[in-house]
Amino acid sequence: MTDIKIEFVKNSTGNFDYKVVQNGKLLFKKEYSATITDEMGLSQAKVFSGFAHYLQDLADKELEKNPDFHWNSFADFKRFEGAKTQHNFWEHESEYIDLPDA
Repeated sequence: MTDIKIEFVKNSTGNFDYKVVQNGKLLFKKEYSATITDEMGLSQAKVFSGFAHYLQDLADKELEKNPDFHWNSFADFKRFEGAKTQHNFWEHESEYIDLPDA
């Protein structure tokens, strides 16, 4: 079975690492400052963290259906997390993000 880990975690410099690890190999890693908070009090860090959890759930569901599911390349992963997935995330945002009170 393929092992996939998708994380968005705070690093020792105070920034955040977004990384995708597949079978112990780093497929993607990027550092973000994620310091902006919108007018409703929702931070980029909360949104990015929620999206990473959403992607992990999607990958886990794919692995339940097909234990050999994997990405052949970074480009393959980018298609997986693309615009359609990002759009669908916003339909489930309250499941993954603690939204601020109105």
